[in-house]
Amino acid sequence: MKEIKQHSNTRYKQRRKKRMRKILRYTLVSVLGIALLTLAIVMLVQGAKHLLKDPDDGKTTPTVTLQPSDVTPTEPAGEPTGEPTDAPTEAPTATPTEPVADTPTPTPTPEPITPVLTIGDVTKATAAFTLAGAPEGMEYLFRYKPSEATEWQEIPTTETAIGIGALTAGVQYDAEIVVQRESGEVYVSETVRFTPEGDGYGDPFRNACGTLRVGEETKAVTYTRPEGCLGVNCWMEFDSALYTSAELAEKLRDIPGGTAMVISADESGQYVYSYPDRRYAVHVTIRDAADGEVKEGWVLGNALLVDLAMIFPADNPYSVKYNRTNAYSSIFTCGGNAQQIDADSAEETRYDPLRVADGATSLATGGYNVIGGVTGEMLPNYGPKEQTPAVFDVAIQLLTAQRNALAEGYCLLIYESYRPNSTSKAVYKAMKEYGYFREEIPVVDVDGNVTDKKLTLANGFLNKSYTEANFIAVDSNHNKGIALDLTIQRYDTLEQLGAEAVMQTKMHTLDFRGNMEYNTEEANKLYSIMTEGTGLIPLRGRQEWWHFELNKNVEDFPCIQSYVFADYEI
Repeated sequence: MKEIKQHSNTRYKQRRKKRMRKILRYTLVSVLGIALLTLAIVMLVQGAKHLLKDPDDGKTTPTVTLQPSDVTPTEPAGEPTGEPTDAPTEAPTATPTEPVADTPTPTPTPEPITPVLTIGDVTKATAAFTLAGAPEGMEYLFRYKPSEATEWQEIPTTETAIGIGALTAGVQYDAEIVVQRESGEVYVSETVRFTPEGDGYGDPFRNACGTLRVGEETKAVTYTRPEGCLGVNCWMEFDSALYTSAELAEKLRDIPGGTAMVISADESGQYVYSYPDRRYAVHVTIRDAADGEVKEGWVLGNALLVDLAMIFPADNPYSVKYNRTNAYSSIFTCGGNAQQIDADSAEETRYDPLRVADGATSLATGGYNVIGGVTGEMLPNYGPKEQTPAVFDVAIQLLTAQRNALAEGYCLLIYESYRPNSTSKAVYKAMKEYGYFREEIPVVDVDGNVTDKKLTLANGFLNKSYTEANFIAVDSNHNKGIALDLTIQRYDTLEQLGAEAVMQTKMHTLDFRGNMEYNTEEANKLYSIMTEGTGLIPLRGRQEWWHFELNKNVEDFPCIQSYVFADYEI
């Protein structure tokens, strides 16, 4: 019994210990859970306070600036007594400051741009400039003028390299660059002064400027391509040579007349060279070299026909205009009574009747005869009507002529330049066969009475022994590419071009009425425009108010010696 009782007590104790351990474990888990729950609640409360806090709260609290010190702080020497003293203990001070405003950092003011214009190469007709000291891509105004002039010629540009042509050798010029800053202030560079003279590389057609005058208004305008003659179509006028350099010393090959080419730059970027004796060398590329060996080199300018319509583009409102009628529908006519055209239209009375010196008598008619096989026909070997070929030297003279026209409020209008020799012969033959020059034209007085008869309109009132050849040459200077038939158009405003000028006859009326002795006021204006300072002259007999050609004085134009009659299909 005693052993059974001891065994029971032992089991009891074991069960008790086990229960106590279980209670203790539950207690610890509960306490830990409560602690974690409490911590979570505290964190949630703190987060809520942060979310509900006024965002502006505390922003007015003065900021503190700590003053740095070179003294290293030390531990106190003894225990504090706790007794207050009259002298406050030294400690780092906090200095309140005013709130700092949100002011942006000031941007440094940039230095104002100060462009510098520098002159480079100068020839007898050109000048080159460079621009430095200003941002690229900004538009500037380059301007120049003869030093004695008051009006500037202006060229807007974004380029830092500027070239100008159509200058007059021996005349002193001034040049400046004008820049408008963002502030509105206008900056003008120092004036560069120069005098074109001598020879050298330079494109005389680049940025040619003039002053258009309409009434009391004026406007500086540019009337040539910005690229000058670079890339312009051209043709060999007669059998000539292609050379290795602008000095024309070493020949590369012969070039047949009529060969199509284009003006191009050489390896150094040059393409026109001027000589002191008024000659030019031009660098060209042959479009289709027959043998494929040599395709580029230098040629003499007076052996070169160039397309005027490319150098002086018609889409420029201030450049030369064109109406090359013989290339699509000829307007060649001859006065008389037979086969008249426009007899019942305003064209017949468009011009004042021609009268003798005493004003008492006049021609009975001012009609225009059709020239069979010519009038209204597209004449052969002309090429496209958009092309206007003429010798390089003629293009040079047009620089001055168009500038003269603009100064008078006009624009040049070209009807004819290079004319194939076969065309001249065909028109002459047609006029002779139809016998227009053998008509008897009555002369009437103011009452309408016939007082005389003139055998031909060629003689007319001039009493000169003119024949067909005086009005359409078998071998014409047009066949040399050195002559132009042209008129003028007046500008109605600085922006609007008006009608053709009123002359004594229509263009290409091949009879004596076109003689310059009968010039209208505007025909005289055309004469002065085409001859003043240009080196162009009218026909020797002044038979045509519209015809002007290179002065054939060899001393003035040595290249004239080389011209030949040509009949190429351009």
